[in-house]
Amino acid sequence: MRVRTALLVLPLLLTACGGTGELTVTDPWVRSSPNGMGAAYMTITSPEADELVAAAVDPSVAATVEVHEVTMVDGAMRMQEVAGITLPAGETVALAPGGYHVMLMGMPAVLAPGTEVDVTLTFASGAEVTVIAVVREDTPEDGMEMDMDDDMGGGMEG
Repeated sequence: MRVRTALLVLPLLLTACGGTGELTVTDPWVRSSPNGMGAAYMTITSPEADELVAAAVDPSVAATVEVHEVTMVDGAMRMQEVAGITLPAGETVALAPGGYHVMLMGMPAVLAPGTEVDVTLTFASGAEVTVIAVVREDTPEDGMEMDMDDDMGGGMEG
């Protein structure tokens, strides 16, 4: 448990102390739903321009992991896979309900609140960062309820 905490805090300390200016990921969390889908959310700040291009979790958590965005199409919110999420130098980019997120598909079971999930993020620069995301209960404060079809043609409801 101490190692996991250190992995989350170390980049934050380095940045806060004016250290190496490493890429930081804060507040990683996961939403799990009974339809075999889920999503990971977080905020990412990169000192250099970069791009989040892929993510991964253990196959026992989800069979497929993709980087997604939510867009408005004909008055309905739709999810779609994206090639990457641009990270402008020094700016914080939020992966949040109703926007960018890491999509977890083919989840064999609903994850209980409090469960820790290792999420590995891959960036165009070649950097890889693994964060521990904690499963949260789906609440109205999270912004959106998930409503997805298995073919990803479903919409989102708020």
